[in-house]
Amino acid sequence: MNEYERRQLEKVHAWKVQEPSVLNKYLIPASLPFAWLIEKVIPIKVMNAIVQGLNSTGKWATDKSDIMKMSDIEDIGELKNFEMEFLDEMSKEMRKWSIGMATVEGAATGAGGALLLAVDVPAIIVLALRTIYKIGLCYGFEPTTVEDEEFVLMILATSGANTMSEKIAALTLIKGVEKKIAKDLAVQKLANQLTTNMAKRKFLQIVPVVGAVVGGGINGMFMKDVGLAAQRSFQNKWLEQKVSKKKSNS
Repeated sequence: MNEYERRQLEKVHAWKVQEPSVLNKYLIPASLPFAWLIEKVIPIKVMNAIVQGLNSTGKWATDKSDIMKMSDIEDIGELKNFEMEFLDEMSKEMRKWSIGMATVEGAATGAGGALLLAVDVPAIIVLALRTIYKIGLCYGFEPTTVEDEEFVLMILATSGANTMSEKIAALTLIKGVEKKIAKDLAVQKLANQLTTNMAKRKFLQIVPVVGAVVGGGINGMFMKDVGLAAQRSFQNKWLEQKVSKKKSNS
């Protein structure tokens, strides 16, 4: 492991113990009186079905041709042998694009208040899932198994955590997915947590016009969290595989 990789591993460890956004500390309690209204617009069970169903949609919507062109490769797996610094630069570009798209989408749907909230939530979830899959490709990880899809879903749950305990639970399950010991019930629980937290974050969008500003801002911040969670998770996975490969060859 070179010096750059060691610094990135330190950043991965720092991210794992970093508290979720300070904004959530004040935003989420304020949303509780409106919880019943949010669930009327998009019931939690419906949101959960959306997350589970759109995971495949996000995967399908992820194009790898631009990444292959940028890195001049014929197979995504080749990126596991590239320098991490190059992979990180590609990842950052994907993150910037997603934040911009999420902000524009949130502002557009937020202007419609509660009426367009049902459109915004599925759209931002698909974009978030696509972003995670895209960043995974930047590090040479192409999803081919159920475990790969669960890994992506748990990254989404990590980025959507509103408390440290929720984040730790999601990170623990990510490790379980990697070791193929995750239980279906645990995955379902984290999916429910994510959908509930998404609803809480969106409560201010029920106010027309004001919702445009709030929607754009909330979506942009959420996508920033998603991109960082994806980058740190796939950096960690990339480094672990590199170390494991080195040990097996020695």
